[in-house]
Amino acid sequence: MPSLPRVAVILAGGEGRRLWPASTPQRPKQFLRLFGGRTLLEATWERARAVPDLEDVWVVTGAPYAELTRSALPDLPAEHLVIEPSAKNTAPALALVTGYLSRRYGDAAVLVLPADHYIPDVAAFAAAADRALAVAASQDALVTFGIEPTRPETQYGYIELDEPAPPAPPAPPAPSPATPASPAVAAPASRQDGRVAGGGAGDPAADHGAASRMGSGDGAAAAGPVSAGGGADRACRVRRFVEKPGPEQAAAFLASGRYLWNSGMFAWRNAVFRAELEAVAPELARLARRVAAGEAQAAWEPDWHALPAISVDYAVLERARSIYCIRAGFAWDDLGSWLAVDRHGPRDAHGNVVLGGAPAVVQRSSGVTVLAEDVPAVVMGVRDLILAATRDGVLVAGKDSLAGLRQALDALAARLRDAERPCGPPPAPVVRRMPVTDP
Repeated sequence: MPSLPRVAVILAGGEGRRLWPASTPQRPKQFLRLFGGRTLLEATWERARAVPDLEDVWVVTGAPYAELTRSALPDLPAEHLVIEPSAKNTAPALALVTGYLSRRYGDAAVLVLPADHYIPDVAAFAAAADRALAVAASQDALVTFGIEPTRPETQYGYIELDEPAPPAPPAPPAPSPATPASPAVAAPASRQDGRVAGGGAGDPAADHGAASRMGSGDGAAAAGPVSAGGGADRACRVRRFVEKPGPEQAAAFLASGRYLWNSGMFAWRNAVFRAELEAVAPELARLARRVAAGEAQAAWEPDWHALPAISVDYAVLERARSIYCIRAGFAWDDLGSWLAVDRHGPRDAHGNVVLGGAPAVVQRSSGVTVLAEDVPAVVMGVRDLILAATRDGVLVAGKDSLAGLRQALDALAARLRDAERPCGPPPAPVVRRMPVTDP
C-alpha cells in the first residue's frame, strides 16, 4: 500500500513586536541569530529536515521577507516559497499553502512548524514529529503537539486532554498526485466516512482566558488515532483549548496533570484539513479551492484581502470534530518575548545573559539580559533587567514590566509621528494686491 508523502510547512511571516528593538517589521524575529550562528528560521529548517522520510519543506512568509527568506534558506526550491499578499495570521496562511499542496501532491501528511521556537533536542523533536505524522496519515483527525508544562505560565494556551484514544485502523491508500487542472483537486475534500467535519462552535473573537470545548459529533471516538507504542507515546483526544489563563487557573492546570501547553505545531492530512475548512471556515476553504484549481493570484487575491486576520486555533482547531494530541517529549519554548530569550541564554555565575555581536560588559549586576548589536554596552549595579540596544532603538525594562511593552511601543510610535510634524503655527497666507491706477 503506497504511503502519503510527508511535507513540512514552516510559518515565517510574523513581526515579533515583543522582541523590539531586535525584532522589527524590517527584520522580524525569525531572522535573528539569538543563540549560535543560525537564525531561528534556519534552525527550524534543519529540524524539519531531520524528520524521518520527509520529502519536502515549504515556507510561508510575507512579501517584505521573501528575499530575507531566500537568503537564509538557499536550498529552498523557489516553488516551495509561498508569499502571502498581506499579513493575515496563521489560518489564511495555512489555507493558502493547503491549496498549493493539493496541486503538488493531491494529498500529503503535513507537519506545521512556526519559525520562532526554541527546541534544542533535534533528535527528540524528529521522533515526536514522526509519531505525529504517522497518526495524521492514518486518520481523519488533526493532531497537535502538547508540551508538558514546567510552570504556571499565563502567556501560553493550554490543551485539556481526554482519555487515551483507541487503536488506529490501517492507513488509507494515498491518492495519485493531481495536476492543477484536475477536477479532483479543485473540488473540496471530504471525509472517508461521508460525515461532515466540525463540531463545537468556538468563537473566533473569544476573550483571553475563555475555553473552547471540542465538538463531539457521533463517530468521533471511533475515528480517534493512537500512535504505535503506549504510555506517553499514545495520542490522546483533546477535550478543549484554553487560551492564556490567569495565574490561579494556570497553577490548577499544572497540578492536574491533564493540561499541556499548546505549542502551535500540528500534523494532519492535507485532505482532512481541507475538509475541516469546508465545514467550519467556508471563506478559507474557498481560497484553498481556487489555489488548488490553479487559478492565477490575480483571480484569488481579492478573496485573500477579504479574509479576517485570525489564527488557525480559533478558525479551525477549536471547531474541528476530531483533534488529538501527542505529548511532545522534548524541551520547547516560544521565543516570543524577552523573558523567553532570558530563559535560554548562556548565564554567568550571577545569572546574567549577554547576547549579540557588539562588546558588552556587565558588572556588579545579577539577573540581567543584554543584547548589544552595532553599539557597545556597559551595565553596572542593576538587577533583573532587560537591555536591548540595536540600530533601531534601545529598550531598558525591568523583567516584571515587560507585559506593557506593546503599549509602550504604541506610545513611542505616536511620539515619532509627532516629531515628524512641522513645529509652530502654519505660515500666514501671502496676499498679492493688484496695483491701482487712475482711469
